[in-house]
Amino acid sequence: MRLGDLVRAGSGLVTILVIAFVVALAVASLEGCSGSSQRAPNVVLLISDDHTFDDLSCCGNASLATPALDAFRAEGMWFTHAFTPTALCVPSRAALMTGSYPARSGVTGFDRETGRVADGVATLVELMQQAGYRTGLVGKGHLYPVWRYAWGTYDFDNRRVREPEALREQVSAFLGADDERPFFLTVAFNDPHRPFPRRTEVDEPQNPREVRVPPYLFDTPKIRAELGLYYDAVKRLDRGVRAVLEEIAPHREETIVFFTADHGASLPFAKATLYDAGIRVPLLVRWPGHVQPGSRSDAFVSFVDYLPTLLEAMGRRDLVPAEIDGRSFLPVLRGEPYEARDRVFASDTHHIGAAYPKRAVRTRRFKYIYNYPVEGVFETEAQSGSTWSSIVEHAKTNPEAQARRRQYEVRPREELYDLERDPAELVNLAGRPRFAARRAALAGSLRAWMAEQGDPWLAEWPE
Repeated sequence: MRLGDLVRAGSGLVTILVIAFVVALAVASLEGCSGSSQRAPNVVLLISDDHTFDDLSCCGNASLATPALDAFRAEGMWFTHAFTPTALCVPSRAALMTGSYPARSGVTGFDRETGRVADGVATLVELMQQAGYRTGLVGKGHLYPVWRYAWGTYDFDNRRVREPEALREQVSAFLGADDERPFFLTVAFNDPHRPFPRRTEVDEPQNPREVRVPPYLFDTPKIRAELGLYYDAVKRLDRGVRAVLEEIAPHREETIVFFTADHGASLPFAKATLYDAGIRVPLLVRWPGHVQPGSRSDAFVSFVDYLPTLLEAMGRRDLVPAEIDGRSFLPVLRGEPYEARDRVFASDTHHIGAAYPKRAVRTRRFKYIYNYPVEGVFETEAQSGSTWSSIVEHAKTNPEAQARRRQYEVRPREELYDLERDPAELVNLAGRPRFAARRAALAGSLRAWMAEQGDPWLAEWPE
């Protein structure tokens, strides 16, 4: 029977009841189609500090025990090719929080001037608050100006932020607030950033003989010793992750959790460089009911992609700013078809009190880096430990170490690496005639990206 027949056949009260019932069915149907009747998921973002992409046992380093993150990886998806657009703390975190590369966001350096997000560039914190989320940060900020990242709760104790139980207390306090809104919580660990823990501060310090020395370093006792301390910091990070995951366990089923790092380890040829040890980062994602446990993706994703991905997962694609560089990889998380990136871009410009500009493009197989000429030698915080001093000492008698030291301190104008045959980026192919066409094509791609970004350093790159 049609609605009109029912209305004509019944009394006024019956008519009202029938119309109300039909309208309710229609509304429920619409809500079921849009998903708007479901509560928006909580979001937890875990960020380690100075942590190279494969320095977890679940990501390839069998010498490094990380049981909490191994278990977390088994519950979600591991991205094997996740990248930050720059291997410095402030601009990398800003890229994640704005969905834009450094030239567009305005965040190109480390200090409060070069690290300041440009006016008119929205931040993920602001957008989450617009979406009705309560927001909180536990741990490291390093985002400027602070008022553009106006966390509802901000708990940062530099003296205790490396202690797992202190992190647990801070997360527990945030979750215990009398607030029914969905939450966006960022936990920004200080580990495994320098200073590494002393061996006397660790219950079971790493045996230096059992570390994995990456091929871009040299196997010396000093380097092994410092890698052992770095491993101890990663292990403490793992305990911190366990504490946080235990605290959010009651919200597990309705929470998306990302684990990543701001960039690579504070070691030569990693942090503050555009080599993979610097810009390639771990990425693990858990989302019960959406992400297949134990799954893996080799899709290229960049920090600039996190903002649109999270907003779309919340059902708020309408809040994604038009002028960003990121693209949502939500289909990857859900196991759906996805047109993946075929390359990622990276840049590095300002360090503390100095500029060492360089730009890079990376495809599945090749990486091209353009280094701008600078006065003096390249210097970073990654040279402050015994690894660099060991390279310097080793270079006095070893020609290979001498060449590597020079390449680090005085970069060649162009670098080209075949990542399939040379994943450690040791053999520069830029000057070889056989690769001239490849070098030119990648250089053209990089220049086009810089033009699109409005990168002022493009004018300093001669044709």
